[in-house]
Amino acid sequence: MTVSAAWLVKDPPMDRLALLVEYLRPVVSQHVFVVDDRTAVETIDTMSHWPDVTLVPFGWCDDLSQARNAALPHCTGDWILVVDPDELPSLGMLDFIRLVDAAKQDDEDWQGIPV
Repeated sequence: MTVSAAWLVKDPPMDRLALLVEYLRPVVSQHVFVVDDRTAVETIDTMSHWPDVTLVPFGWCDDLSQARNAALPHCTGDWILVVDPDELPSLGMLDFIRLVDAAKQDDEDWQGIPV
């Protein structure tokens, strides 16, 4: 199982964003950044040099859900973790992602939750 991280960014503090990307790198194999068209060129240039990063340009349309969802077609992981640049996932969350990532799960094995 693989995990992609989906981000929506507009001029985030680059030092914090770089730390978050590295913090998640042990459990996330791909980072997809939806880049608001109001983001500085320097910010986009810096992110474009990071390994395992996909940048998705997005013209802002005052619809946060549409902007967030723009990352989804570009994510290649079996699981998608939506991350905000101002949050820090807990160590427990990273341990859970490792557990999910290491588990072999096939669609035919999924039993769902009885309702």
